[in-house]
Amino acid sequence: MTDNSARISVAGSLYAILAYVLWGITPIFWKQLLRFPPEAMLGFRVAWSCLILVVLGLFFRPFVREQSQWLRSKRRVLLVVIATLLIAVNWFTYIWAVTQNRIVEASLGYYLNPLGNIVIGIFFFKERLSVVRWLAFGLATVAVGILVFGHGQLPWISLILAGTFAFYGMVKKMLPLHAAFSLGLETVLMLPIAFILIQRYYPGTGFITDLSPAEHGLYFLSGIITLVPLFAFGIAARLLPYSTLGFFQYIAPTLQLFCAVVLYNEPFDTHRMLSFGLIWLSLLALSVEQLLLYRSRRRNAAVP
Repeated sequence: MTDNSARISVAGSLYAILAYVLWGITPIFWKQLLRFPPEAMLGFRVAWSCLILVVLGLFFRPFVREQSQWLRSKRRVLLVVIATLLIAVNWFTYIWAVTQNRIVEASLGYYLNPLGNIVIGIFFFKERLSVVRWLAFGLATVAVGILVFGHGQLPWISLILAGTFAFYGMVKKMLPLHAAFSLGLETVLMLPIAFILIQRYYPGTGFITDLSPAEHGLYFLSGIITLVPLFAFGIAARLLPYSTLGFFQYIAPTLQLFCAVVLYNEPFDTHRMLSFGLIWLSLLALSVEQLLLYRSRRRNAAVP
């Protein structure tokens, strides 16, 4: 590895760590807004994210014009709308889970996300799975079954978060748009719904007059903590091989689980321990397979 490629790898790793650590500690932030309903929290999150991205867009007009050329296809516009719906459901479900003291279930959803990608690969891209991936999928299925048996209901929060984010990633891969521009479009499309949610709790200009400066500051930060990890992730994705990036993705749900159990004393009973253990085992198998594939490709690339 040359000095330049080593520096790129280190920089990409640092950006990936920044993104996943910020995603992992977001429960601490949303807990500061518990006095507000989740719908209002989502509305302000969308509104501030949109405003920040629009302001940034004014400074990068050539980039915005260039990206806009890709929207002349009805199919691409439809994909943006679908991505908007998926990320809106994901954001709201996560905020609701945090406010209802169900962060453990939310963290499980993000542990399940790589396995959700496997399901998409099977059914939508007709991918053939290795024995290891079938094993990982089977272990995850058993883990969900244990939760159903132990608690008498589907872990629907986990499944919604894993499903919406996996499909969101699939749709984004089908769009030839920069991640920042695409997110800007999504927040613009969500803005009318966000305004309705805000007006429901703060009619008229109440969203300005009824909130203290500190509360306005917290809502502004909701836009910042939404965008900064996404931008950091986007940079990391460009600097690192996707297989390498995958090894960092478990930082976020691990920190979320830590917050849930250690900081907020959420229950982590025997059924959940067993279920999480099976999920961790399946993810370990996937990680080992990815590592072996990565090393094999590097060896083959080094052969003249």
